[in-house]
This record gives sequence, structure tokens and C-alpha cells, in this order.
Amino acid sequence: MTAFTDYITANLDRLDLGTLAITRAHAAHHPEVFEVRRNYETIRDRVAASHGAQPQVGEELAQISRLTGGYAIPDDACMTLEGTYRMLQEAHRLYEAEGGTGAAGTNADAARVQ
Repeated sequence: MTAFTDYITANLDRLDLGTLAITRAHAAHHPEVFEVRRNYETIRDRVAASHGAQPQVGEELAQISRLTGGYAIPDDACMTLEGTYRMLQEAHRLYEAEGGTGAAGTNADAARVQ
């Protein structure tokens, strides 16, 4: 297993619940949360299918980063949204650290993910 797949697997329940909860609580003011959820579901499914190997999810992570403005926390965010974005940001950091790439096969998003 990789640190990225370990992280996703260890936080699966929290990420599933968090990404679903933010679609219900924040969709009216932050419609991008639906795309965040869809991209997360793709990541989750690819991690499950990878059997511990590094899945190809760089585009999905880069898309989440773009959708969230680099994982920026909105002023009206609840603790669930903040925690969910922080976990996704950490997953992205781990993926990049292991040589995973974002959009167009580059590490362009790595500089934005602290």
C-alpha cells in the first residue's frame, strides 16, 4: 500500500460522510460541492480497485483543488466542510509526494496544496 491509499482507506467513512453532508448543507451557496463529491467518489472507487497500488487519480484531485480554490475554506463553512476539505487536501499532498501527478501530467497543483 502507499501512504495515499492508506490515508484514503483509513479515512473512508469520514470522507464518505463528509462529502455527502456538505452537499446537503452547503449546496445552495456552494454548488461546487456536488462536483467535489463526484470526484471523491471516483477516487474512492479507484483506490478500492487498486488493491493497495497507487491509483491514477491525479486529474480528480486537481479538479477538487480547482473547484475549492486550492482547498480554501469559505467564510460560511461548517466544521464538517472544513474537516472534509482538509482531509482531501492531505490526500492530495500525499498523492503528489508519492509522484502522482495532477492535470496534464504535471505537479502544477503541488505548489497550491500546503
